[in-house]
Amino acid sequence: MLDSELIRRHTSQLIRGRYWAREPLGHGGLGIVYSGWDEELQRPVAVKRLLPEVSYNKKHGEAAWNEAQSLAKVTHPNIVTLYDFGRDEEGVFFIMELVQGQELEEWLVGGPLPVEDFYQLAQQALAGMATAHIHGILHLDLKSSNLMVSRSVANMLQLKILDFGLSKFQPNTDVSEVIQESANMGSIYYSAPELIQMQRIDHRADLYSLGHVFYHALTAAPAFASLPMEEVLVAHLYQDPPQLRTLRPDLDPAICHWVHRFLHKDPALRPESAEAALRDLMLIRSHLFRPEASNFSSPLCIVVSKDWNLVPSDLLPFIDKRVTFTGKLEHQDGVVRLVLSGIERAKELTLPTTPDTDLFSTYLQ
Repeated sequence: MLDSELIRRHTSQLIRGRYWAREPLGHGGLGIVYSGWDEELQRPVAVKRLLPEVSYNKKHGEAAWNEAQSLAKVTHPNIVTLYDFGRDEEGVFFIMELVQGQELEEWLVGGPLPVEDFYQLAQQALAGMATAHIHGILHLDLKSSNLMVSRSVANMLQLKILDFGLSKFQPNTDVSEVIQESANMGSIYYSAPELIQMQRIDHRADLYSLGHVFYHALTAAPAFASLPMEEVLVAHLYQDPPQLRTLRPDLDPAICHWVHRFLHKDPALRPESAEAALRDLMLIRSHLFRPEASNFSSPLCIVVSKDWNLVPSDLLPFIDKRVTFTGKLEHQDGVVRLVLSGIERAKELTLPTTPDTDLFSTYLQ
């Protein structure tokens, strides 16, 4: 329950002679977020106030500085903008862009995202994190409640990434404290195995968390939501989530495979970067590799890895059983050629691609 006296103090004084905190928008164990107003620039803002006992706690104070420094370095339309930061007699405060919308976690109570909305969500999340990673900033607390979504006037999904409080986390920090804090805040459903095992962490820990956000968005539930809380961390280490295709048979096989790549326990098997994952997603979405219609009665998904070997074995369940692959894939002058032989016919497909493409898909209708 919010402390009415604390709210009265927060909303009755001008911060730095220009910012008002007005109505509480939300609160948690660390602080309260208010709608606010910037008297100098005459614009709405969000005012985030840490609780007094949090403001003067060394660990949380360092996290606040981390968040402020991280946000100050990054300007991106999908990352909340920091306007000001400081400390006064009431403790630490952030003055930020006022983001309208709803937490993705709440949004998904109404059901999984439609495919087009998912593409928009994933593209914006990856674009924002690619920029953060380029600046050397890790988020390390990506989860559905840290993504704010809304609709534009054109009915497009819009996303903002919030809360960089655990950003720039260093491996020599007490990981056990972060894990305990994550469990308390709900992040446990999105925690990377290397974080749980107190191993070296890099940008691919964020990609693992994003993969679980994407899984949540497509199924309306975290991947391990059916497990008791005490088993979730173990599942991140040793258990694979149910295949998306079994839960959403309407989904494109290529997008299912794309999401599951984020969920590998081994960071080396995940996408190499947010930028690379975004490039792959754009290829899938654009259907760049869709050839002319053929006489197959059901869709056939062909996915080729960048080493130009035969189709990976984990994708074979998605391949039409009437088709076998013969010979080797040939790559020359930006073109991949493969020979498909079926029961009734054989056909050579020429598929445009580039040598550094991680993934592409094509469909025979």
